[in-house]
Amino acid sequence: MVQQSDIKSTPFYPGIILITGDYIGSETEKKLSRIIGVGTESRYVTNSFELRGNIKGWLMNRSQEEGSFYLEDNDLVVWVDGYISDISDIKMEYDYLKYPAFSLAMLYKKIGIAFLRHLKGSYSFLLMERKTETIHVVVDRRGSRPYFFSSLNKRSLFLSPDIELIISSNKNKCKIDYSSACAFISSGRFYDRKTLFKDIKKLGQAKNITVNKNGFEINRYYTLKFNENIDINDKKALVESFDTVLRKAVKRILSATKNQFLFLSGGIDSRVVLSYLLSENIKIPVVSFGMNAGPKDDREISEAVAKKQGLELLKYELEIEDFGKYAEKVVKWTGSIVEVIDSPSLVNMWKDLGTRFDTFINGDECFGWKPYVDSYEKALNSNMIFRMNQMSRLCRWLNKNHKKDIIKRIDNNINSLIKNNKMPDPNNTKDLLYYKERLYNEVNAFTAPKLKIFEQARPLIDEDVIDFISGLPPKYRCKKELYISLLKIKFPDLLSPGFAAKTSLPQPAHYQKLFEYSNENASFIKQELFDHMNDGLEGMLDRKIFQEDVRAIISRDNLTPLSNRWNRLPGLWRLNCFQLENRTDPILLVLRILQLSIYLNKINNNMSKINSYAP
Repeated sequence: MVQQSDIKSTPFYPGIILITGDYIGSETEKKLSRIIGVGTESRYVTNSFELRGNIKGWLMNRSQEEGSFYLEDNDLVVWVDGYISDISDIKMEYDYLKYPAFSLAMLYKKIGIAFLRHLKGSYSFLLMERKTETIHVVVDRRGSRPYFFSSLNKRSLFLSPDIELIISSNKNKCKIDYSSACAFISSGRFYDRKTLFKDIKKLGQAKNITVNKNGFEINRYYTLKFNENIDINDKKALVESFDTVLRKAVKRILSATKNQFLFLSGGIDSRVVLSYLLSENIKIPVVSFGMNAGPKDDREISEAVAKKQGLELLKYELEIEDFGKYAEKVVKWTGSIVEVIDSPSLVNMWKDLGTRFDTFINGDECFGWKPYVDSYEKALNSNMIFRMNQMSRLCRWLNKNHKKDIIKRIDNNINSLIKNNKMPDPNNTKDLLYYKERLYNEVNAFTAPKLKIFEQARPLIDEDVIDFISGLPPKYRCKKELYISLLKIKFPDLLSPGFAAKTSLPQPAHYQKLFEYSNENASFIKQELFDHMNDGLEGMLDRKIFQEDVRAIISRDNLTPLSNRWNRLPGLWRLNCFQLENRTDPILLVLRILQLSIYLNKINNNMSKINSYAP
């Protein structure tokens, strides 16, 4: 078993910070400069610039990479965070892997900003042309690196990879959006471009922010489309084509990154990635983690695969016994852009691996490969997007003064999601929502904290892989049948010893048992949710009703039944009336509320500390 260590990591997410207009020269800028100054005491290297006196920027990197910065004749400036894995359809005379900033500058001089559509990789970059006084800040088309922004007006922008920099620099941006909070409590993430705070938004995927003397504008340079143009009459030929695309994707990330390891689960996705690594005669260390969930769980299967293939295996045990200790630690380290409190001891594993490796490889999915759906509502639910009438337990906890407004706002948000992503076939809507909502808002958000300590490599969301799968009819994007066919035809040896029948991650039943029998952890829950509940979050809830249910959950007593007066009336007609649902286990609802409360209390404490710094 690997011994876990706690290292000093960077306090903020790496990337580009940009402030313009009224933020310049304000108290906000002074606070921001002090905060970033604190950050440089860790492993960051910070570069900065100022343009026209009303635009200022910083780049925070984990290390000084020669190829990440380029300056030409004091005019053209390029900063790159992350890596460019490929530049398609353009003959390159330069080594973009080693010198990405220089390569982007040459592309810009050759064809202008249109070069964006040719880029592949996990990156964000800033390109500044002083003679035209124009700045572009661009994120990759998958949105694999987080960015947030707030705006006072058209000329005043605050852009940052770390939401806490925006919050801490201006406490007025810390007003909680109750509808977003309820979305998080329901599904463990925020919907669309929303965050926990009313005036702060996510930037999104494939975005180019252009800043000039007229202000700023945000444009999308790529839109995912389902063309269904791939010939699938010959299944073997289809597998061969898919094999070619996947092989290139794995080679790209191996060329663009260094000192990698692979997160190996007992599922199909990481097995596919491993297959291509082994086919290139590359045997990198693999990591398995989890609890002992019984026979054929994730951990058991991954360890059997590693042993069979003769791979170096690093095993990490997930602990929940010290839940209180790890819960505060992981929330304070990662923030609250996605649920992390359900497996809090993962933070020690991440930090330990950061002392050993530079890159982690993950088998993330681009479309989820979920079963067929026959309605748009099922397309939503397949992506863990729920209306409040499917969250009756949470509705019971809401303060009656806010309940109607919260329900209305969430319904409006979800209706907008359907409207903006609606396609004739609900299955295409389902997969588009997965790509834009679950991949971006959950999977990418969960990956993001690791960027503080090492780089990411995710070949199954490679741009060509996404384009290939989006060209398939919906039935070939269901249940991972194409992946299974691929393994059977190309890598039959990797089918053994089968796939996991259950996850090794903690489940609600584990926490139910823990809180029932551990007085220390039960006391931690009560203390945090009864005595230290964040004031802003507490105003959203009916304190008496919520605490009553929390006590019942912890002690495993029966919860107060969810009543519906219409269902008590006789007659078959009532079956057509509103039916109560509770799509999320109540203990998960409690844990997510706990995460938000810990996080908001941290924000309040940090603002007090930051405001106390000497000017």
